[in-house]
Amino acid sequence: MRNFGFLGHFIDPFQLTTAIFWYAGPNGDPVGVNFDELSATSIPLVTYDSSRVVASFRNAGFVPPQLVEIRDALKLLSGRSKDQGGERHWNAFSAISKASASDDPKVLANLISAKIPQLDLQSTNELVASMTSALRATWLDLRAALELQGEWQRFESIEIPVQNIFRRREFDGIRVDEVKRAELLEKVRLEKYRAYRELAQQLGFSPSSLGFHNVGAYLKDTDASHLGGYAESSSFQQYLELSRDHSNFARCFLDFADARRDESTIIKMGSVQERYYPAVECFGTVTGRIIITNPPIQMLKKKHRSLITSDDGKVLRYFDYCQFEPGVLASLAGDAEFAELYNTADVYSQLSEVIFGKEERRSDAKKIFLGYMYGMSPEALSKLLASSEEDNQLTASYRLSIKRFFDRFPRLWAYRLEAQAELEVKGFIGTALGNRRTRIVSGRLAPKEQHWALNQRVQGTASLIFKDALLKIEAIVGAEDILLPMHDAVLIQLQESQVDDRVVQIVEAMEATFRKWCPGIRPRISLEHFSTG
Repeated sequence: MRNFGFLGHFIDPFQLTTAIFWYAGPNGDPVGVNFDELSATSIPLVTYDSSRVVASFRNAGFVPPQLVEIRDALKLLSGRSKDQGGERHWNAFSAISKASASDDPKVLANLISAKIPQLDLQSTNELVASMTSALRATWLDLRAALELQGEWQRFESIEIPVQNIFRRREFDGIRVDEVKRAELLEKVRLEKYRAYRELAQQLGFSPSSLGFHNVGAYLKDTDASHLGGYAESSSFQQYLELSRDHSNFARCFLDFADARRDESTIIKMGSVQERYYPAVECFGTVTGRIIITNPPIQMLKKKHRSLITSDDGKVLRYFDYCQFEPGVLASLAGDAEFAELYNTADVYSQLSEVIFGKEERRSDAKKIFLGYMYGMSPEALSKLLASSEEDNQLTASYRLSIKRFFDRFPRLWAYRLEAQAELEVKGFIGTALGNRRTRIVSGRLAPKEQHWALNQRVQGTASLIFKDALLKIEAIVGAEDILLPMHDAVLIQLQESQVDDRVVQIVEAMEATFRKWCPGIRPRISLEHFSTG
């Protein structure tokens, strides 16, 4: 059985005092330790707030030990998304409190978040020591629960090694071109101002306070009024995207929201000169996708990404799993005709041709495909594509085109229904290697549950493939050259003298990993430009 150590810590949020660390081995009482002693630790250390620990080591000039983030294990065990109340189950301090005979973990949580005044040094040490003992007890129970639920293999073989890769990235950071950053910041501010003026003109007031959560109340007097009924949907942003081509309001609002977000991201990426240090949630969603936070660079538009550059002597390369979810679905559903289409053509381009009579609206076709597979009817999709609710002829045309395309592949819809039935009977649905999502109620599936039943199976499998591929890539180039996960793609820097050989090796590794989990499907790996700016 693999041995783990345990690391309790208090890292002053105001950086006024030295970090306090306590270590407990697999057996034995906790002891106070320093940066130097922890750097020399050879076994992985289970802890909380790993990104904060990494930052403290970087600031102190020490290399951190291998860290295991307990929050990711709690997420995997809970099988709940944020809108299912998952955050209560992921909170490390709440979980550790259950194994503690006191309120010390909650007191420490409040101390870390500066919700209570700082304590004296002795009291803080006592809190961290108590936390470390409770952390070990929590981990032992958590590991047993993961093994019982069939989740431990994924956590040990996939999640922990992936955490290692991105703890390294948090420590090393990513090089930023300061000159390019200044140029992009000026550019994106001009884009935001133009979109702001157009929106203000349409609305008759300043749109500064508007976001996706509240703009629905103002749609009725715009050319996006047909979207009013979808304003409360979690997919509302996607619906606006589908209306971009025929709704001036949707286009302006999306441009404003994108520019506002990108401006904030670019500003934050310049907080430390020439390096950007991301915070990474390796199990960021219930499907297991990796999420970069503070700032959310994965959302940065391609035209604004050129501020990211490689280290000296290296060049950037960007590898993308094209049509990732349709490929996974083709394997899981077992629809022979759809698999043939996927293996020989571009699914999204084919759908665009059927609906719009041209392949140029491929990006819209992608949203339609995923919307349909995850629960939207042809009727709902056609209404989103039409310019207004009154355009019945166009709506009917879109509806028939969508239906005609998907009627060719009856196993896709049947597989969706099978996933729903499995969720309703078992109360959960997962992948070939765990990663369950669990219902919180019983009985008939609610519409939202019907939507995520297939989503969890497909996206959970996609995240497994992607992470497994990252581990294969690490074996080729090392963790020090894996820079950023970007949804279904990864940004890597390569030695200039090794680019051609490494590109071939990485593509082969990504293809082999896909075929391992999805036999019979031809993977699509593209080598794309990371930025267009």
